[in-house]
Amino acid sequence: MKRNRALMSYYKQKLYGGRSSFARAVDYISLRLILFLLCYVHFSGLISNLIMAGLMSLLALAFGSVALELIKSIRLDRFIRQERAAIAQDAIRKKIQRMPREEQLETLRAYAKNNPQAFAPDSIIFIPQKTAPLSQDDVLAAVHAAKKRSAKGVTLLHKGTLTPQAQEMARECKETTVSFLGLEQILSLQDRQALTPSPEEIDEIILEMLSQLRQRKKEARSRPFGKGRVRRYIYCAIGLMIASFFVGYPIYYRLMSAMCISFGAIAYAVNQADTPAGG
Repeated sequence: MKRNRALMSYYKQKLYGGRSSFARAVDYISLRLILFLLCYVHFSGLISNLIMAGLMSLLALAFGSVALELIKSIRLDRFIRQERAAIAQDAIRKKIQRMPREEQLETLRAYAKNNPQAFAPDSIIFIPQKTAPLSQDDVLAAVHAAKKRSAKGVTLLHKGTLTPQAQEMARECKETTVSFLGLEQILSLQDRQALTPSPEEIDEIILEMLSQLRQRKKEARSRPFGKGRVRRYIYCAIGLMIASFFVGYPIYYRLMSAMCISFGAIAYAVNQADTPAGG
């Protein structure tokens, strides 16, 4: 039960832009209150009996709430399917990046056997062992390897993504034909099914992400001058300054506001010092 609540909390936070349960509850109450007032204004103009107008407004609000909950349920169900599919795809991509070279070559042999037309007879296959996106240097290394073997073309088998610079470099290589082939593209259906995480594994991935998020929040709360604190100090200073105009002893509120601004300045200076040059 606790596990299911944690998973549902993750889905709702992702769906509603990271808003907490309290923020969603406030939105829920505010929306119903606005709907009730709109219905009451409408029915009070049609019915002279204000009590009856109120009852009609409550009835309309009840029907409206049921419709809204049905729409939210459909939306949440669709989002859960999309989120789990995205997590599964990301898990497959990570497993591909960790795939040993022997398995890569076996997958490549099977693909080449079933798709011989995909490779020119006078070209070679270059496999850079890296998980980062292919760069210009990788393209140049592949072209150099092709020239060394007197090949007219080269196919780069990659596990990651392509950078625009790598694609541009491939187009600029006129003497050697450069093409790209993603390892994920050549997986057989059986291989893909073997790499696809089970529903329980997807749940574990989500729970691990929640655990990491809680840990980061805990660490952030323990660092008064950590990244992201500047804005909070400024908001607190503004709130205290506004409140000082409505209390009997405003000097204390203004002193605390000045302290918040000082803390914000210190946090900004600390974060700037921790930021590497050019980062």
